[in-house]
Amino acid sequence: MSQNINIAQNIKENLVLKAHVISEFTLNCYIQSISKQRNLNMFKQNITYSKKIFLAEQFGNLPFEVIEILKKLNTIRNDYAHKLILDDLNLSLMLKKIILFYNQNNHDNITLDESNISEYFRNFSFLLSYINGYIFGIYKLTTNHK
Repeated sequence: MSQNINIAQNIKENLVLKAHVISEFTLNCYIQSISKQRNLNMFKQNITYSKKIFLAEQFGNLPFEVIEILKKLNTIRNDYAHKLILDDLNLSLMLKKIILFYNQNNHDNITLDESNISEYFRNFSFLLSYINGYIFGIYKLTTNHK
């Protein structure tokens, strides 16, 4: 039983870290697309993740909910990176925010049922991917209009 808990915890940690890396890539693309000069290369800038969120918030048109989710993801990732502890409470709050945002913007509803571990992680992964996909959708709209 203890081994299963450790495996589940490792999966959560990996999903959070991957989501953070992918969302930073997504933010780089998005900020580049909203910049005045399209030759800004965000991938070569030495800007922290939190500053990228700030730029996207101040100059972009991402919904408030997405900005809050990115901030929460950054807090969770930083806590894990500096303390090696995954904050399950903050993670749960972030996932609830994503579920609410997803359910408001889609015809179907998604839930997280921890009693079915494979379904839980499939939806967990989907929700983190959904936020990145949402930002890339706005990025695509932005790049098509320039």
